[in-house]
Amino acid sequence: MMKDVLKRVLRCSLLCGIMVLGILAFRTEAVQAATTKYVAADYDYTTVGSAKIKIKYISSSKYRIYFKKGGETYSKTVSGQVSAVTNGTTVYYKKVYSSALYKWNPVKGTNSKVGSVKTGDYGSSLSGGVNKMLYFSYSTPESEYTAAAVDLYRYSLSTKKSSKVKSGAYFEGSYGSRIVVENSRGDVSPVALYLYNNSGKKIKTITSKEFGATVSGKYVYYAKVTATNIYSSSPYTVKFMKCNISTGNVKTICSTKVSVLSVYKVTSKYAIFWKDGSSCYKYTYSTGKLTEYTI
Repeated sequence: MMKDVLKRVLRCSLLCGIMVLGILAFRTEAVQAATTKYVAADYDYTTVGSAKIKIKYISSSKYRIYFKKGGETYSKTVSGQVSAVTNGTTVYYKKVYSSALYKWNPVKGTNSKVGSVKTGDYGSSLSGGVNKMLYFSYSTPESEYTAAAVDLYRYSLSTKKSSKVKSGAYFEGSYGSRIVVENSRGDVSPVALYLYNNSGKKIKTITSKEFGATVSGKYVYYAKVTATNIYSSSPYTVKFMKCNISTGNVKTICSTKVSVLSVYKVTSKYAIFWKDGSSCYKYTYSTGKLTEYTI
């Protein structure tokens, strides 16, 4: 059937063929542009496409950004604490306590300053991005005393301007043109989880009582609790949920009662809990068992 369709298309005039190919090329380019995603570098490699990136502490005054692609490893040493994001080709980075934003192409070996990001005495760090928008956390002076003073901002690579997305919040991850935003956590109380669009507007509140979330593919997995304070409500019921970032639809995976400190990571098959400040449990949904786990 597909072959017949192609034959009919090929019987059209050359002009029609050129127009069809032009439209297809435009649509492909538009889809690619709409799904450009930047991931943040961590102290272990994070992956985007066929590339990987991480940051390594070298000394009290030096950090190094590592970028892997095509079997090659590239690195850039920066004097001072640094944050970085990449889409698998370009790396944007900044020193935490400097406003200067840099663009580095590891394969081509080019590096240049491209703008200035809001910062201050308490710094700001890049945390992700979608298309021409980079997201970063900006720490206000009060953050010395409360995590709620870490605000989420966005920086437009097109206009070179910063704007606030939400006070007391973090960039948790993205899928397509939507981002997942989590309220910052200052104690053991649950926080809210939201869906935003890349224009900085809230789409919906996923939940008002979440105790750990992870973005993986098109889903955000999270642990939802009924307790308002974990210490005073132990053991408490935890519902493991998943939200489709594209549609906003929410489903329950399973639930259990636990007496643990907080949730470190939630996936489609298991969750990792902090049982104290230094050790963890792994809870497997299919078996309903907690086992010792080392991060």
